[in-house]
Amino acid sequence: MKSILFFIMACILSVTSLFAAGEQETVQPEESGPYYFTAAGPWDLAQGRIDFAKQPEDPVFQYVIDQIGIAPQTYAYDWEGGTGYLQNVRLLLASGTIPEAILEPFTTNFVKELYDLGVLIPLDDYLENAPDVMAMYSDEDLKIIRSLTPDGKIYYLPGKNIEPRQGMIRADWLKAVGKDVPKTRDELVEVYKAFRDMDANGNGDPNDEIPVSGREGMRWLDDLYVMHGVHMYEGHPAWSWDEKTQQMISHQVSDNMKEAVTFLRYLVEEGLMDKVMPFQPAGDWFAKISADRIGHYFHLASGIERRLTMVADGSNPDAEWVYMSPPSVPGLPHQKNFYPGIGAPQIVLTTEAKDPARILEWFNWGVTEEGAKFHHYGIEGVNYEIKGGEIVSEGFPAAQRYHYSPTYASRNAEIYRGTNYGDMKAAIYNASINDGRSLENLGMPVSIWEGYEDFVDSNAGNLYRQYTARFILGELPLSEWDNYVAEWNKKGGAEITRRATEWYKSVYGK
Repeated sequence: MKSILFFIMACILSVTSLFAAGEQETVQPEESGPYYFTAAGPWDLAQGRIDFAKQPEDPVFQYVIDQIGIAPQTYAYDWEGGTGYLQNVRLLLASGTIPEAILEPFTTNFVKELYDLGVLIPLDDYLENAPDVMAMYSDEDLKIIRSLTPDGKIYYLPGKNIEPRQGMIRADWLKAVGKDVPKTRDELVEVYKAFRDMDANGNGDPNDEIPVSGREGMRWLDDLYVMHGVHMYEGHPAWSWDEKTQQMISHQVSDNMKEAVTFLRYLVEEGLMDKVMPFQPAGDWFAKISADRIGHYFHLASGIERRLTMVADGSNPDAEWVYMSPPSVPGLPHQKNFYPGIGAPQIVLTTEAKDPARILEWFNWGVTEEGAKFHHYGIEGVNYEIKGGEIVSEGFPAAQRYHYSPTYASRNAEIYRGTNYGDMKAAIYNASINDGRSLENLGMPVSIWEGYEDFVDSNAGNLYRQYTARFILGELPLSEWDNYVAEWNKKGGAEITRRATEWYKSVYGK
């Protein structure tokens, strides 16, 4: 019954999204030789997406085939914050097309959906083909991965290499307004006001700067929440253990969240934050950053080159991002951002997989030295050269980088240094790598939310996002906070808090 409901739901979603898959033809691999396995994957149009049927003609696709004999032929969709991508994967399945692999399935909840549909195969019998990947996982990591399903088998492989999520602020804007990187909340507000009033980007228009912004669902503003003591990861409020009450606390409704929301409301009232932030599509947010309009953003250092088009086009050749640690808040110790832990699911294989072992061989290639070099730099002699023992790179097109090798490829300061704006990225990485910590709810099983799926941390339409958007925009007075918390508990929050507490005590012996 659940499978039927799933497919009915998928079929009634936006029909226009189905056209991309409907016009493609699956290329069947030969019995031996090169293996073009079919995959669903995120590949935005802005990254120069290549049509499904034409991908094998791409010289970079052929390079991967020459190297390892295996490459994904991808049904590709815009990421759209992850939720748009998952919607289109659902539509692809509803159309009757099941790819051999689904890349970056985003959340364990979606993996569980696919498992419940019966379209996934366990990977246990093929893991020897991914030795470098498996070597990254601890026994605790494997315990978490196996806890997803009742049979205790492995149905997905997550990323593991730590790529910090961090706040970055424009060094050239700070110089233009005579400020240093802010270390306290008061200093941050003063910097924002200077960005707002002093033509920080130097284009002659003192009114086009946006000090800080984020995207729909109040996402990717983590440091503004974390500085207030909120446990937040990529815009999803997490859980933490409270020693005083001896229970888990959801930061969807914590006192720290109230303080953070109060601060964001102040920023909106003062014109220091983008008012469209709670509903702003990811593409619009990135476009404003790339158009030299936003002074502080929270994301990944690896994406910096796409946020510096003002350098590439010559409109602002001095643009520079630097790391900003979460500013201190009165009454709280310095707060650190959160590491991804074992990371999001990176691959699942379906019942259509013709050669699961070889697909995992391709997946494993991403963490080898050769695979990591390809992912970050491209093809030697085409995209980069080695001079004096150092990699000299002119940049590797994102469309090719992200879709013929796994996206979780190894990264560190030296890897970054060989890419575009490498010194800038390496400096941010080095400054942020030790300014992070792990979440306390890593491995919390999805069964905790059974029957209360609206409360899942990653859901974009849950009660938390509806209420906090209205608080931040001034549509609800903050005096309504207690009523929000009461409604949250009544509609299921109290029950999932009980379940989360029982889980934590069972795992950590509290």
